[in-house]
Amino acid sequence: MQRALEKTNREEERATRDVLESLARERRRDQAAEVELQLKQVELAERLKADETAALRQEAVLADERERFMKLREELGSKFAMQEGETRRRHEESMARMALEREKKLAELDLLWRQRVQKEELGALQQVAPPVAHLPLICLSSTTVASPPLRALSHHPMQAAR
Repeated sequence: MQRALEKTNREEERATRDVLESLARERRRDQAAEVELQLKQVELAERLKADETAALRQEAVLADERERFMKLREELGSKFAMQEGETRRRHEESMARMALEREKKLAELDLLWRQRVQKEELGALQQVAPPVAHLPLICLSSTTVASPPLRALSHHPMQAAR
């Protein structure tokens, strides 16, 4: 019986060893899985931190770009305003110069017209009336002409323009 007990004892010991070895293998697998999970947790934490850092950097870059864009926009706006003002000033000067030249030209044309009318009137008067020696010679100013006849008015450049 002792042999039977020893055999039973050995079988129980073997079964216990098998169970212990199985538990040890399972514990090693669990430890390996736990280590793997811890590594994944660390990796995910690092990835999350890297993503947060990248997001912060991107926000900083965007803010910097916005600021640079606003400065450039303001600079170009003021530059455009200055150029527009300068262009407007040059245009106004040019228009004033052209108006002055036009007025001078009109004054010259008016003077030429008045001189021509005066010559025509003097010529007409000399043909109609013989010179009178006892009357003083009247010289009409080149800028003033007493109401010219209607036929002379029709040749005035100002009348033709109207």
